[in-house]
Amino acid sequence: MNIQSTLKPLQLSEREPSVFPDSATSQALIQSLSRKIDEVLTPLVPPGSRCALLGFPNHGNVGDNAIWLGEKAWLRRQNVTIVYSCEATTYSRRELAATVGRGIIFLTGGGSVGDLYPHTQAFREQVLLDFPHNPIIQFPQSVYFQHAEHVKRAQDVFNRHANFTLLARTQRSFDRACNLFNVESALCPDMAFALGPIDRPSAPRTKILWLLRLDGEVHKTWKPFESQHSERTDWLSETPTMLHRMNRMLTRDLKLSQWLGRLDAWLPGTYDLLAQNRLRWGCHILSRGRLVVTDRLHGHILSLLLGIPHVLLDNSYGKVRAFYETWTTASELTRWADSPEEAVAIAKSFISGHHGNSDE
Repeated sequence: MNIQSTLKPLQLSEREPSVFPDSATSQALIQSLSRKIDEVLTPLVPPGSRCALLGFPNHGNVGDNAIWLGEKAWLRRQNVTIVYSCEATTYSRRELAATVGRGIIFLTGGGSVGDLYPHTQAFREQVLLDFPHNPIIQFPQSVYFQHAEHVKRAQDVFNRHANFTLLARTQRSFDRACNLFNVESALCPDMAFALGPIDRPSAPRTKILWLLRLDGEVHKTWKPFESQHSERTDWLSETPTMLHRMNRMLTRDLKLSQWLGRLDAWLPGTYDLLAQNRLRWGCHILSRGRLVVTDRLHGHILSLLLGIPHVLLDNSYGKVRAFYETWTTASELTRWADSPEEAVAIAKSFISGHHGNSDE
């Protein structure tokens, strides 16, 4: 089965004028973070390696899908052959062992090392238990635990593995990893930066686009604050398409079929197309705003890649602030706000300063 995308890939291009200075500083920052990814990962991954990439995020969260595509882009540039991919729900120890041999096993990055997303953490631990001798590399993650018993479980599994490398995407998470686990750890930017700059796909239609979380990581003490000429949204929902139905059909048949090898070759073909569609959707959402206010980490990262000015708010446990302080304080496209009210004031100031008097 040959699955073709009906959408053109996102491209590099000239940028639309921005209300923040789209300066060489921000472009240099993106290049610097991409080089940092190379510095950390290249010594771990010999060119031409065979590997597996596990944990495809088959849900509407644009950020997780951007990470997946960044991982795939980086592995392609290293001439690494991916011989097996899966979601947590389609993982097969037997199939992974048969395809990867003694090759490298990658676990997709994100914000799930900890106990906020227990099913994802349980999947990670199961892979480590199933493959105690393969090199396993955790792509950059945030590390956050709330309960001591979950820390103990992770320590028992992580520390037992002979060749596990845990990459952390913030200084705070790196410090936690070093304090909690006796494994190789390194500080590495989020893999979405491996995508490089992205063409802004459409012109703004509103002054301020609020991309705010509606899930368990929303800041509990803040009430959403909006103003005239603004729009509020999130990017978790998606409309089912033929591609979604094909993915579900192949996933269902994979679990039932005796001919796993054949379906294994088809199912991963849907992953990148789903991720590309989700990334495209997220870029269109962000592009609706002349300026973006967001408490989503990848609202920040993708705004940087798109060249969109934005104001950052924190999530429930400081993940966004930790990333900003580790990597992106030098961005001239980014401003920090400690509350939604402050974000409005900053947004108004910049819009007014670059486009004359604001009518908000």
